[in-house]
Amino acid sequence: MIKKILSSALLIGWCQTTHAADPFNATAFVGCCNTGTAGFTTAEEAFDSLQTRDLNSIVPYEGFEIVRVNIDFRGLALVTDYPIEGSSRLELSIPSLGISETFIGETRDDSLEMLKDYFKDGDHLNRIMKELASKSPVDPIAGNPNSLQSRMVSSIYDRSFRSLVRRRSEQSFGGEQAAKETPPLLLAAIGDDLPTIGNSDSNAAKVPAASAGLQVSRYRQSGLTTVGVTMPLSYSFGAEPERPLSLAGDLHYTDTEAAETYSLTLGAAYSFSANERWYLIPAVNYGVTASEDLGSMGQMASVSLTSAAMIYENNRTKLWMGNAINYLRSLKASIEDYSFDPKLRNVAFVNGLVLATSPSSLEQNFWLEYSIADTRYTGSDLYDERYDEIGVSIVWSKSSDSYFRAGLSYLNTTHSEGWLLNFHSSF
Repeated sequence: MIKKILSSALLIGWCQTTHAADPFNATAFVGCCNTGTAGFTTAEEAFDSLQTRDLNSIVPYEGFEIVRVNIDFRGLALVTDYPIEGSSRLELSIPSLGISETFIGETRDDSLEMLKDYFKDGDHLNRIMKELASKSPVDPIAGNPNSLQSRMVSSIYDRSFRSLVRRRSEQSFGGEQAAKETPPLLLAAIGDDLPTIGNSDSNAAKVPAASAGLQVSRYRQSGLTTVGVTMPLSYSFGAEPERPLSLAGDLHYTDTEAAETYSLTLGAAYSFSANERWYLIPAVNYGVTASEDLGSMGQMASVSLTSAAMIYENNRTKLWMGNAINYLRSLKASIEDYSFDPKLRNVAFVNGLVLATSPSSLEQNFWLEYSIADTRYTGSDLYDERYDEIGVSIVWSKSSDSYFRAGLSYLNTTHSEGWLLNFHSSF
């Protein structure tokens, strides 16, 4: 389903496919004079470039010469050498980590298999994966807009702060009839509205129990293009209106120059109001991501606290300030012969503003939301540690218990930039 949606987006031209680079690259030097380069979509192809047959397709090679192959592994430099003519001795060097290893098999291809087995060792793999979070522009776990960690932070902020603004805007701009017909609130989740906890006013707007959305993103980083499709889903319930519970989940798919990644996130949150203008929303979240093409798998957990405060309002305008703090850590993950934990520990701070306004030029039940947000990371080194986002959305309150939202955002980070198109509906 997600692939079909992505294909449609590609056809309409929103996601252009300019292949200016590859996630993996190899430069081979044979003897004194022969040099060749090649790009690869998957990690397996990158390592297989050291096989006699595959290396010969890059540069003239008969299987016994002195060879050096420099591999750009998603931004991490690996240096491999057969330093002795006619010998099967294979040397691996990762300069940024100070790693230097030697593998000697019966043949050069046997030595390559020993090198591949080296990456199955948890301690070595942990160090490499942690380094990739700081060096790779397309790491699936952390460090860029498409990574699991970044999407967890942004989705928590969206379903906590921005959805609260939307709920309060619906009360003000969504039409008098909708306000009259609805009972006290339940807590919403991703993209939905949050409640005014403790408000027993019978005029409060009703929040639907379920919602769904579609997000399409396109980001550029270090010459690589990543297209992402996300389907957020949510459901809200609770025995006591004073302590409503929301459960939410995201299904996510990304295509990085034909390398595919799949992710799933789950979250739960409570909401309560300090007063009529200030709300606090604690939440816990879990995510998992896997990419056979990019050679990565990881899990992450987080706890967060989001504050939402109204700092100005009149009949047609409301200005809100949102602040959030997230503590995130990676968890141990295992698949087949691989077991690893990059031991990432980060704190993310998000600060932003949302201006909700209902201009007289718009029809009743329509309003606009203008937003800015700044996100900063501390802790483990990351490829991108600063994220600045600016966006605009139009919201339509379809009836007393549902709404539709469409929005466009521009994101600029330490090394990346791109766009996010967002549709969301409650029912």
